[in-house]
Amino acid sequence: MPAITLDLQEGFAGETVEVRLDGREVWRGEVRTDWSIGLAERVQVEVPAGGGTVSVTVPSRPASIDLVLKPGEAPVLGVSLIGGGLVSRRSDEPFRYF
Repeated sequence: MPAITLDLQEGFAGETVEVRLDGREVWRGEVRTDWSIGLAERVQVEVPAGGGTVSVTVPSRPASIDLVLKPGEAPVLGVSLIGGGLVSRRSDEPFRYF
């Protein structure tokens, strides 16, 4: 199974975050953004060769996002908590944090 990298990036201040793949929880943790680099947590998610849907949720807020993954798409996803909602971006290369 190929893996994607999910970077939880900016805006997290100790919230619990749930990551699901096709409805099944694959990761849960409390995250806090390190403002010096803009990264809270890096999560590896194994995805079936045919793709799937990665859902990221912050249960304490009405914040969630579904990311549909197709075969051959960008293997790196970034998710930030901005203005009370989750926003995402995709990349073919790992995001750089300084």
